[in-house]
Formats: sequence, C-alpha cells, structure tokens
Amino acid sequence: MTLGWVELGDAAATTVRQRIPGSELRYLGPGNAMPGSIWAHNVAIAAAIEGIWFGSSEDYEVALIGWTGETIRRIRWQGPDLNVTQRDVDRYRDALEGSYRRGGDPNWRARFERRWAWESENVPDVFPAYDRLMIGDDGVLWVHDYVRPGERSEWFAFAADGTWIRTLVLPPRTLLLDIGRDWALVRTLDDVDVQRVAVHALVENR
Repeated sequence: MTLGWVELGDAAATTVRQRIPGSELRYLGPGNAMPGSIWAHNVAIAAAIEGIWFGSSEDYEVALIGWTGETIRRIRWQGPDLNVTQRDVDRYRDALEGSYRRGGDPNWRARFERRWAWESENVPDVFPAYDRLMIGDDGVLWVHDYVRPGERSEWFAFAADGTWIRTLVLPPRTLLLDIGRDWALVRTLDDVDVQRVAVHALVENR
C-alpha cells in the first residue's frame, strides 16, 4: 500500500511512503465466502499535527512520519510473546462455538463444524502486536493492544517522548470512538446487539 495525504483542491496526493506491506486476508470458507482474518496483521494509521503515525502491527513499534516523508520519531514498547499457542487456538475455537450455540439455529453445530474445518487450516503462527491507533483530543497517541482470545481490551497512551503514561481498560463488546484527557466516547452492544453511544469520565484504578 501507499501512504499519503491530499488537501482540498489538490490535483494529486502527496506520497510519504510506498510499498508498505498491506493488511493480510485469509480465505476462511467455501463457496462465496469473503476473505476474512484470524488475528491477521493490519496496517494501523492515525493522523496527528506533525504527521502520520503508522505501524505494521508485526512488532511493538510505531513510527511518526512527517508530512514530507521524513521519520520524526519511533515508539517501541515491551509486550507479550506474539507466538500463537495451542491454548490460544482452543480459546478462539470455544468462543466461536459459543457464538454459534447462542444463535438459536437448531443446526448450529453442523454449521460451526463446517466453518471450523476451514478456519483451523488457516490459523496464523503469530499474533499482531496491536490493531488500531488513535490520536486523543489532547494530542496523545493511543495504541489498541491486540485482543487475544479470552483477554480484555486495553488501550495504551504514550507521551511524545514514547513514555507510557496510562492504560484504558474497556468492558467486553465496547468500542472506543474518541478520547480526551478525562473522557472517552464509546459504542457498546447489549446482548441483542443494540448499539448505544455514551461519553464516560476516565477514572484512575485505585
């Protein structure tokens, strides 16, 4: 993929990076099934005042690229081993089976087994390190840690010098839409997939 930007009225985009490995797509089903992903790597991007933060999610690193293409800074941090274990695969399979069981289809088991027969042949060997980047309303960079099977959703905030400054922990079925110094805008889904949007105050975990 190519990374660039364009202003209103420009005849062409300004390119800042080329030949960036794009997002992975894995064929997950028979017939007319669309390509999907099982913890596949994705390019994560977030625009800031100085330039564009981006990363491949292949390791615990993101880079800030200036609007003219120069690398301004990199942020690296420590995270868990990215190798996929059998326990990870088992957790994913159990969660997938549970979603079919709760769907109410009397033939859920046969449908699940058909899907798993395909997916089990396409399980990657490594996890992505993260899957989203976001610039907060106050200019802080937030990185969404990749949610492994059975784990909670966490966002990490980094200061301009790369120092970790705080962590946001989200409940299940909650999506972060925007964030500021002391608030978070989220979308939640209830048990019947009704969506709600709310602003919550951020509080310290004591």
